[in-house]
Amino acid sequence: MSIIPSANDNYEAMAQRMKHIPRLAGGIYSFAQFQVSRLKKGGAFQMETPGMAGHFLCFPRVRGARLQYRQENLLQEGFLEPGQITLLPAERGAKWVAETPPLVDTVNLYLAPQLLTDVANRTVTLTRPPWFWDNPLSALATLIADEVESGNPEGILYIETLVQAVAARLALYYAESASVPKTVLPGRAEVRTVIEIIHTSPAANHSLETLGSTVYLSASHLARLFRVETGKSVYAYLLETRLEKAHGLLAGRALSVSEVSIECGFCDSPHLARHFRRRYGYSPRDLRRR
Repeated sequence: MSIIPSANDNYEAMAQRMKHIPRLAGGIYSFAQFQVSRLKKGGAFQMETPGMAGHFLCFPRVRGARLQYRQENLLQEGFLEPGQITLLPAERGAKWVAETPPLVDTVNLYLAPQLLTDVANRTVTLTRPPWFWDNPLSALATLIADEVESGNPEGILYIETLVQAVAARLALYYAESASVPKTVLPGRAEVRTVIEIIHTSPAANHSLETLGSTVYLSASHLARLFRVETGKSVYAYLLETRLEKAHGLLAGRALSVSEVSIECGFCDSPHLARHFRRRYGYSPRDLRRR
């Protein structure tokens, strides 16, 4: 799995100015167009952030900081509650003054503007006030953070799919008018190629970026075209392919359940069993007993 410490100069520079940086549990984890961090320790701090290159979102999971937040001429203050999202759009400066309890729990996402542009197929400018409520966004952020902290057992493609959903929701509900959409060219040949790759190597830790580069498409363009052509996300198709292969191998009885798990791209037997039961209504061992 390619999760590496963030190399994003803009985000790292901001982090260096944050006196409460020891709160970062596990550090900042960076992917192609986004970073994820989880904060679990408190402490009062004051900080000013210049306009960052990307969009910064904070998702509290417990009642935490008493925060005063100034973004340009807009001032908001109060206690952050679970589900109350803080948004700092790209290129917007802000001042933060916070009093936090010893224990807090927030999920933080930093998204490249190009990600929203690719997903929406247009230039996106976010206009939402700094604090707002959005249960689907909060749920997605929690899934992303939990997946990263558990070692990404579902693979990079799963996290990319979740982040694509975050970007799509931001672009759909929280953006102002933008430029004329780019033309989306037919992608059936590219999608067929990606399907062939998935069937040839279902156990590989595929990502939208690597699959897209193979067929000369951006990750977001591939995601849109794949869903149009198949009615499924790339991750859903990959998971279905892995499960079909696992079912065939289990029925053949040549390999153990553990060996089938690894052969089909699952972390271990429980990982396979969880998805297998959800798909077929019975476990791999139940299949073996028939």
